[in-house]
Amino acid sequence: MFKEDEKYCVSVKKFSSFLNYTKLKSKLDQIPETEVAIINFSLCYFVDHSVMENISNYTSFNRKSDHFEVVGLDDSKSGSEHPFALRKILNKNDS
Repeated sequence: MFKEDEKYCVSVKKFSSFLNYTKLKSKLDQIPETEVAIINFSLCYFVDHSVMENISNYTSFNRKSDHFEVVGLDDSKSGSEHPFALRKILNKNDS
């Protein structure tokens, strides 16, 4: 986690699942709710459905929605259209 241009950025590396969500949440809890928080999943190859659901719940109950952003999932593939579906980052060579 770092602060740049008055925004807190949390970068998630490798994978994100129910196993390590508490560590991510503890970082997010350190950011004041009135400050801008960005979670970056661009270095993450797998994000499971529990993380997607918990992030959604976190934005609803713990943050002001206009101060929270999730980035880095543009290159991910989902198994379904459900907003909480797990995400797997596509290998650039798999296109």
